[in-house]
Amino acid sequence: MGRAAPVAVATTPAPAAAARPALAPAARPAAAAASPSTGQVTKLAKLAAVIQVTFGSYLGLAAAVLIAASAAGAAASDSFDPAALGEVRLWAVGIGIVMAIGGRMASRGSAIGRLSGIVFGTVFGVLAGIAVVDPLPGLPASVTVPFAVVVLVLMTYVVAVDLFAWRRSG
Repeated sequence: MGRAAPVAVATTPAPAAAARPALAPAARPAAAAASPSTGQVTKLAKLAAVIQVTFGSYLGLAAAVLIAASAAGAAASDSFDPAALGEVRLWAVGIGIVMAIGGRMASRGSAIGRLSGIVFGTVFGVLAGIAVVDPLPGLPASVTVPFAVVVLVLMTYVVAVDLFAWRRSG
């Protein structure tokens, strides 16, 4: 048996590159840029969101550590109801998580995140203001008052930015 002779295949030249239409670069969808719930936020608002996330994370982490510590031993004295104290700590964990998530949403321009910053900033700002005026009994004022002043200033900043300087104009 012999080998078959190779078959020639006819090829056509490729069209010239100049004859091809140029493809337009991919554009960002207009719907994503003009969404009512999100938008470009100012750098001040980004900083407020970072403060909100940090404060919420620390609140949740501190409450979780206290829950773990109280579960390991009798951390509460006999004058407190351990079950009620545990519930307060669980609420603190939940509030911390919600506040941190709200800060993350606010950093992306969400109105719900902005609202959470206003609400939690107001609540914790008022609590810090009360702690400045009337320090906690049993703790030295040299420790609680400066801490409360820092929290008051940070929460006032978060509320002011979320109210007045949240989105970029025009």
